[in-house]
Amino acid sequence: MNQTLVILAASYLLGALPRSRFFPPRPLRVILIKEIAVGAMAALLAKAVVGTDFSIILAGLAALGGHNWPPFPSKNLEPGMAPSLGVLLFISPHTLAAMAILWLFIFILSKEFGLSTFFSYLSLPFLLWYYKRYDVYILFGLICAGLVVYQYLTHREKSEDSSPELVRRAMVQKKLLRKGIMALSVFFLATSLYFTRYVYRGFSMQIDLIRTGNQELNFVALTFDDGPDPLYTPLILDVLKDYDVKASFFLLGKHVEKYPEIARRIVREGHDIGNHTYSHRSLVPLSPHKTELEIIKAGEAIEVATGLRPYLFRPPRGIYSAHARDFLREQQYSIVLWSLSTKDWIELSAKDLVGNVLKKIHGGDIILFHDSGNIVSTAGGNRINTVKALPQVIEGLWAQGYNIVPVSDLLIISGLTTTEPLY
Repeated sequence: MNQTLVILAASYLLGALPRSRFFPPRPLRVILIKEIAVGAMAALLAKAVVGTDFSIILAGLAALGGHNWPPFPSKNLEPGMAPSLGVLLFISPHTLAAMAILWLFIFILSKEFGLSTFFSYLSLPFLLWYYKRYDVYILFGLICAGLVVYQYLTHREKSEDSSPELVRRAMVQKKLLRKGIMALSVFFLATSLYFTRYVYRGFSMQIDLIRTGNQELNFVALTFDDGPDPLYTPLILDVLKDYDVKASFFLLGKHVEKYPEIARRIVREGHDIGNHTYSHRSLVPLSPHKTELEIIKAGEAIEVATGLRPYLFRPPRGIYSAHARDFLREQQYSIVLWSLSTKDWIELSAKDLVGNVLKKIHGGDIILFHDSGNIVSTAGGNRINTVKALPQVIEGLWAQGYNIVPVSDLLIISGLTTTEPLY
């Protein structure tokens, strides 16, 4: 996390550079080239240090933030979106080319620079959806489109040509837009931080949930959620095989149906295989019927692919309902959560992932990794840093005297079945 925060701070300052006295007013084309270069530099920094598109997107958003809201006052430049073009150069050149073609087409028809820019940015979420499909890219496009709309309303509010009524409407629309963006940002950050740092514990006594093994013994378990993935799961299995380490994989039924051979390899190489629902739907808002269907369909998919009926279950995001717990108990599942998260779903650097484990590890910990999944969707995330970090995590745990076992062995060693000790 430390490296990511440093990158965000550096990207923010890079974005603010064109507002400083070091960037005096220049012709528009020169300004645009420098602003695009600033965004590209922020993206390059993230790519070099962390190496995932999500880190590049975060760096790009930080650069946009610095560009539009610099830490020092300046009047030499209007708000702009040019740094985002430098980011697109790294994450989706096809999208950048499509935006350029659309901009040129609108400009030929309208002869209006600002109008062409406005509509080309409004198309960005749709273009990213078409070329990339994954949620973090679409989120980047939505934020950029929202900023362009905000800038347009600001311009209309301050324009001398605007009538009092247009100014009033622009102010109201800006206020609504700010509230909407703030509400979405707070919700996203709050849920992200909560699900990253904590495991949902509910409000009643919960002796049917397994969160950790015996904390007085030096046994820990590595677990991987949301797979199988056609790229990252085999790479993770290769690392585990090289080190002769057994782990536990909590699989999504729909991914097992797509990649049954990878599920069979997990079993063949001696790892635990667990049920993580069919499509990763949160169990709390689901009806009892749909909850049961998510669990049953995933179990059937795993059994068809591997010949084994899973008896370990992990609810998506660690959230469960009373009905889910009752049904899982009837189906003889052990509900396994986790006690230590690597936070790899944020696509941190390999160094940060290693630190998140080795600096916080305790006996009995159930460690959460991911071999698939995106910020919102169940596929498309970049897990290369998980693969890179895994050998260092294994060696570091051994160096600290820990034995790495699958969850099933951890439960036997701890004397647990479907219950956890009361604290």
